[in-house]
Amino acid sequence: MDPEEFSEMIEQQDKRLDGFFNEMVDAIVPSGRKEKNKDDAKRSIVTFCYLLSGLRNKFVNSVKLDIGLYLVAAGTSCTAVDTLSKIGITTTYKTIENYKKQLASNHPKKINEYFHENVSNNLIN
Repeated sequence: MDPEEFSEMIEQQDKRLDGFFNEMVDAIVPSGRKEKNKDDAKRSIVTFCYLLSGLRNKFVNSVKLDIGLYLVAAGTSCTAVDTLSKIGITTTYKTIENYKKQLASNHPKKINEYFHENVSNNLIN
């Protein structure tokens, strides 16, 4: 979505948000940037807003899980992940660990299925 359209859309939703997007741009994008770079940064801010609003949606748990998996792989503590979970950014540390265990236990089965479907068929043909 075009940044200007996005700005108009949020202002139409709530008049108290008049100028909000421009304030975000002013706060995040340095004024000395070239115009092309400013446009790219505005698009990034739109993407960030969509991501942020989506994280509050209970139906986007896969994104929250992906973020949590990344954070755990990067060495983020259990407490930090659970804190981020409480504010709706990730799933809980326990959910992430359960998912990792499930992946590990299903991995051999998935490998066998892949070889059965792809390697066996290729050897026969």
